[in-house]
Amino acid sequence: MDYIATNTGFEKQPRFAVFFGGKLYHLVIKHLTLKKLCARKNLGAMPQEHDHAVYHVVLYLSGENRFSFKGARLKIRPGLLVVSSPGDTHDFGPVDTGEISYAELTFSLEGNAAPLRASLSEVLLQCSGLNGENIEKTVNLDAVKINLFKDALLALLDSLKDEDEVLGCLVSTEAICRILRVIVEAFRPSDVNSISIPKNLVLRKVKNHIDKSFQRHLSLGELANIASLSEAYLCRSFKKAYSMTPIEYLVHTRVQAAKALLRTSSLSCKEIALRTGFSDAMFFSKIFKRTTGLTPREYRVS
Repeated sequence: MDYIATNTGFEKQPRFAVFFGGKLYHLVIKHLTLKKLCARKNLGAMPQEHDHAVYHVVLYLSGENRFSFKGARLKIRPGLLVVSSPGDTHDFGPVDTGEISYAELTFSLEGNAAPLRASLSEVLLQCSGLNGENIEKTVNLDAVKINLFKDALLALLDSLKDEDEVLGCLVSTEAICRILRVIVEAFRPSDVNSISIPKNLVLRKVKNHIDKSFQRHLSLGELANIASLSEAYLCRSFKKAYSMTPIEYLVHTRVQAAKALLRTSSLSCKEIALRTGFSDAMFFSKIFKRTTGLTPREYRVS
């Protein structure tokens, strides 16, 4: 068994950090194993689930058995990937008699005050757009992803032993990115563009926020933060669901509100512009004509 245990301040660590909830967290490897053998010879003492303030990424390599995860007994099979987050109860050893083996990476995300305890799905959601409901479950890796994961884990192990601190740091950080990429791609739905509007509460939340707040300044960054998605992924998903990007929908909403005021009030174009979220009357007129083919005054008298 090739195994390494690390301790912050005494061993090399990747220069890998995530920004979550307005705070910076650094990834600290707790332990790493390329192949851990576990055997159960009898059914006397059953596995006891436990949890810690760390993240586990486990890839089962051999054996047919069961393990404990979140109060359930799940089937072990080669190629099964399991991701657990702080607070998830687990025991990755075999429940039934027999022998299994697995590779494992355990790490924490350390902040200035306390380690991050958010689920890994929430963390990855911000940078990948991964559906957060799926990542806490197990998934089977194909042969290609198994090899990618094992190669990245080996590269990470070697980098932590590298005497060249700079090179080791670069390689370890790149290896962490490769491991996270395998996780994201494994748990991502096969059709990432398949979005059901009634079921997608995240996109509806963004749409409702625009409907309620279009009168004030709204940025794509603010909308992405509400959805906990990257800006690019939010734009793709929102356009797939509503046939326009969030900003296009924001402009559409403002123009529709301006149309209503032009029809039902005697407010000036400047007042209407300010009430519907446009920065000034000139910009309002430009966007309005581009959208409707008429200036606000032409629309009012038409």
